[in-house]
Amino acid sequence: ATAAGVVVDAWGLPRELRRAVRCHHDEQEIRGESPLPAILNLADTLVLAAGIGNPFPQLALPISAVALEHLHLTLADVEAATAHVAAELERSVELLNLGILAGR
Repeated sequence: ATAAGVVVDAWGLPRELRRAVRCHHDEQEIRGESPLPAILNLADTLVLAAGIGNPFPQLALPISAVALEHLHLTLADVEAATAHVAAELERSVELLNLGILAGR
């Protein structure tokens, strides 16, 4: 989150978004008025769980109950959305013929 904070500062993103990027691991911020830290926390966890940018894929990545509560989501909601995204990614690979890149 610290490195990402430097990047969003350099990009000149809006203050609320910069704060959310810096604080998306802080449960107090996740509970706060803005939903952005909770959204980023959940998105970060799901991307890492999918193996994207995760240097330690063998470690379990628990989904924040605080983020789920703040966003009025359940684990079932997250699982359904994750399955939908995986299916869409598969479909995109087929549509764009990206399967040929997998062998490289």
